[in-house]
Amino acid sequence: DALRSEALWQVLQSTRFGLLWLVRMGLWMLLGLALWPAPQRPALYAFALVLGAALLATQSLYSHAAAAQERAVALLADWVHLLLTGLWLGGLLPFVVVIGALRRDIPVVTPVISRLVGYFSNYARLCVAGLMITGLYAGWLQVGSWAALTTTRYGTVFLVKLLLILPLLLLGAVNLLITQRRLGAGQTLWVGRLRSLLGAELVLGVAVLGAVGVMTAINPARNELQQREIAAAVPLPPTPDPFTELQMV
Repeated sequence: DALRSEALWQVLQSTRFGLLWLVRMGLWMLLGLALWPAPQRPALYAFALVLGAALLATQSLYSHAAAAQERAVALLADWVHLLLTGLWLGGLLPFVVVIGALRRDIPVVTPVISRLVGYFSNYARLCVAGLMITGLYAGWLQVGSWAALTTTRYGTVFLVKLLLILPLLLLGAVNLLITQRRLGAGQTLWVGRLRSLLGAELVLGVAVLGAVGVMTAINPARNELQQREIAAAVPLPPTPDPFTELQMV
């Protein structure tokens, strides 16, 4: 019945949300078609990366950033934030898979994995630097004050997100400063520890994405605070006098 509803097709055909949803679904289908033959044609991976970036753009076009005053800058920052998140957190899972494959195929695996940790750490540092810049801008845009941060639901979830990111960054620092050196010294014990550390990063990353999902579904803190101020400034209607009526039947 829902699929036959006229309202559904009106939403898809005549609203901005519906058009963006259709574009997003089309990009998902193209992405799947590109990845299917990609193992035989590696050039398609680059095309799939472009499609993924375009997919994230459709998400930004219907985010809180789309309602900001500085719309162009806010949309660009939101898209870059999503893209860097995908590159960093999305890179953790294949990294775990690659470590398992290397342990099976290479007799002396620690020097190779040590180099991979170094490469991935440099790559992740660039992503984290960009995420901090775009994240601070988004925080200022959607929160904007200490009162909005501490007295609204959006601000509370934003704080939870920040608290989850801190141990995530700490684990990345451990891999960069300790794990890489121990692997370079040939300590094979750290191969297993590396996989555990990456697994913990994945769990924290999923939790961060969960917090972001909540933030996208509620009113931004700055808006909520402005609505409270407007409501407080509007005088309340006078309280009516009590009224009593008696009828004889």
